[in-house]
Amino acid sequence: MKAFLARRFLAAIVSIIGVTLVVTLFLRAIPGDAVDVMLGEQAGEVDREALREAIGLHLPPHMQVWTFIRDIATGELRTSLPPFRARVLPLIGEKLPKTMLLAVVAMLLAIAMAIPLGVLSARKQGTATDHGAMIFSLVGVSVPQAWLGPVLILVFAIHLGWLPALGGEGARAIVLPAITLSLGMMAMLSRMTRSSVLDVNREDFVTTARAKGLAERTVIWRHVVRNALVPVITIAGLQFGALLAGAIVTEKIFNWPGMGTLLIESIQRRDYNTVRACVLVFTVLYVLVNLVTDIAYGIVDPRIRVRGGKR
Repeated sequence: MKAFLARRFLAAIVSIIGVTLVVTLFLRAIPGDAVDVMLGEQAGEVDREALREAIGLHLPPHMQVWTFIRDIATGELRTSLPPFRARVLPLIGEKLPKTMLLAVVAMLLAIAMAIPLGVLSARKQGTATDHGAMIFSLVGVSVPQAWLGPVLILVFAIHLGWLPALGGEGARAIVLPAITLSLGMMAMLSRMTRSSVLDVNREDFVTTARAKGLAERTVIWRHVVRNALVPVITIAGLQFGALLAGAIVTEKIFNWPGMGTLLIESIQRRDYNTVRACVLVFTVLYVLVNLVTDIAYGIVDPRIRVRGGKR
């Protein structure tokens, strides 16, 4: 077990460092120069080089990564924009709870809607209800957030006036962003729930439960659904990282004051340190979710630890 945990932690660390390096390389490839954004294109070469050295852009990529990791570990990482170079970690600490709240609400909404829809679709297999649910799932997976968000704003905020259009305080402000963010996962989980329920429904223990004379409602919810939800909930947990990534677009559409908005604004300003810090936070959260899932699998099923050792 110790070797299994060590492999997983090592893989997580390598993933985080690798993502940081890749992001650094991509930032260097973005058209435009951060120095031009800060000083203007008419600035002298001496001033440009001095600023480039002050914010570490003169260093090679691997040294930039090392400096970034050192500064963020010591809490000294600052924004790349002089003269007021604020600390990045307090800035992220202010924005991250907003993004986590949006992602958690979207996750709960997706699960709450997908499971009953998937179960209903499985019970009504081959009927108009089943076909309608699957069409909804197909549409939900296909519709991009960049289109759905403005449509929801147009209908529910502008025409009907039921909900606020852009970011604000209170429970009503999170409704439209959460629906926009959750629709894709809701559609995917409903299809998975349907498939899983149909598979479990053919198992021998379900046939035995029916043979005992149990009510169909009891068979479905106590025996079929409880066993069918294990892979569904697992995939939902793994997809939490995808929700965080999707929050970047959703937050920008609804002006939600979270990490996604901060990331996009930092990219536009060429604030490299903040961009790398935001990407690092998203990466760490995604890796942690997968790490916890791997560890849980290893604890529950020892065969996974053995297969991991053979690899």
